Amino acid sequence: MKNKIIQIKNLYKHFGKLKVLKGVDLDIYEGEVLSIIGSSGSGKSTLLRCLNLLEYPTSGNIYFEDIDIIDKKTNIDEIRKEIVMVFQSFNLFENMNILDNCTIAQIKVLKRPKAEAEKVAKNYLEQVGLSNFIYSDTRSLSGGQKQRVAIARALCMNPKVILFDEPTSALDPEMVGEVLDIIKSLKSLGMTLVIVTHEMAFAKSISDRVIFMADGIIVEEGIGSSLFDNPKEQRTKEFLKRFINNA
Repeated sequence: MKNKIIQIKNLYKHFGKLKVLKGVDLDIYEGEVLSIIGSSGSGKSTLLRCLNLLEYPTSGNIYFEDIDIIDKKTNIDEIRKEIVMVFQSFNLFENMNILDNCTIAQIKVLKRPKAEAEKVAKNYLEQVGLSNFIYSDTRSLSGGQKQRVAIARALCMNPKVILFDEPTSALDPEMVGEVLDIIKSLKSLGMTLVIVTHEMAFAKSISDRVIFMADGIIVEEGIGSSLFDNPKEQRTKEFLKRFINNA
């Protein structure tokens, strides 16, 4: 049995009077690929952002390797070295080239020497197919290339968990495949990945486990493709039916 790397207990998140998360309980295991699906407004991205306190929960607990990250005594900057986010809008530094985008956090946060940081960055940029672009202006890249830089940047931190928040939603359709292929390659490395996505076929093919959220709660979860092939809850069936009809 794999070890639990993140434990979420009775998590609530309110934005004023709007209750976005309503008592979420979830365990995430080392080396698993967990996909979170659901309609817009279901709370899935908010849940993801709570995992490294980009959003601060209203109440509840989140444990990372038995450390309560919500505890005021916890150094969240140390936790964010281990749990990194890949954003849907890339969040790259447009005034830096690709290599600098992938070294700045290593140098400033991990305190790596510049030469070591560049060696690490070049290795991961090669893995995502961008070794010929390391000195390119970030603004000159396509959306797919920018997202691959963002993934390489995340890998440079040697994290234990990578969070993907709709990693293909800002991409043109022809660029989606190249990014999804990179994420699939990370699964083969045994990394812990938590992916919020609208790409149902991708989620079905890559996930060890899938959870379906609606109205701030986890409605159903399934191992592998079971949730897609044999959903139990009516709300899950209706969501997947809409997806199939719109595909």
